[in-house]
Amino acid sequence: MNAFSCFLGSKLGLAATVLVAAIGAYLLWTHTGHVLAAAPYLLLLACPLMHLFGHHHGHSHSKETSMAGVAQPDTPGAGGETVLDIFRHHWAIYRKFLVHDYMSNAGAYAELHRFLTENAPWPFAFVDLACGDASGVVPALQGTAIAHYRGIDLAPPALELAKRNLEALPCAVELEEADFVQAMRVGSEPVDIVWLSLSLHHLTTPDKRTLMLEIRGRLPPNGALLIYEPTRRDGEDRATYLDRFEETGRRDWTALSATEFQEAMRHVRTCDLPETASEWQSLGREAGFSRVAEAFKAPSDLFRMFSYQP
Repeated sequence: MNAFSCFLGSKLGLAATVLVAAIGAYLLWTHTGHVLAAAPYLLLLACPLMHLFGHHHGHSHSKETSMAGVAQPDTPGAGGETVLDIFRHHWAIYRKFLVHDYMSNAGAYAELHRFLTENAPWPFAFVDLACGDASGVVPALQGTAIAHYRGIDLAPPALELAKRNLEALPCAVELEEADFVQAMRVGSEPVDIVWLSLSLHHLTTPDKRTLMLEIRGRLPPNGALLIYEPTRRDGEDRATYLDRFEETGRRDWTALSATEFQEAMRHVRTCDLPETASEWQSLGREAGFSRVAEAFKAPSDLFRMFSYQP
């Protein structure tokens, strides 16, 4: 399993292939389990579908791309659709998941707010990895002691939306178009609280551990890492979890059309690498965190939130 086959397996990937072939671009990757973006407009294509289950356009490692040019956003692709047509289509699906709270983001953000008000009363620097449009995190940060927000994402369109959404925060805001794995590896900026939602599960287990270790190395003694990710029950294998995921979606995600649901499930079955609840906690301890706790479990029991403190 790798990210390139994951991307190509979708309708979105087929359209991107046509566009990329037309301009002679290609992708190289160095790690499995997470997507490498080849060019700005390929990212534009991919971002909403990836947002559905947490890619947030920011979990690739280093990328090297040779390009003669970049396709224009109104260039027709497969079936006469333009890049922007495809973007708007998948963004609409993404919005359905948010509006109907199909992944229980609201509960996770409420718990994030509670954690910050109780455990971070001092002015803190908050890093939002794979931030997307930041629409969910803004209410969670309001009323806290946040002094600086830094959002990292690979998709320019999402960052433009984030810029507007973050105007509601009473603190300095920094947005960075970058791969969040690399950002944690090479950066040196102060980090108090790190938030990572619905993205870490696309990395392999060793890559998850490595990233958590690197984050641990950046945190002060009173800092914290918080994640919200797809989580298997203890003793549950990946296939059983995915079947349960699909069963839940068919029953509860009634706002999605059959085609939209199929697109989402194709992505999940190809790309998602969820850990069990015990494995998520073990990864944190192996990364050097001394206090590890499960903070929230979605009513569907498909997603859980964990806190990791030095």
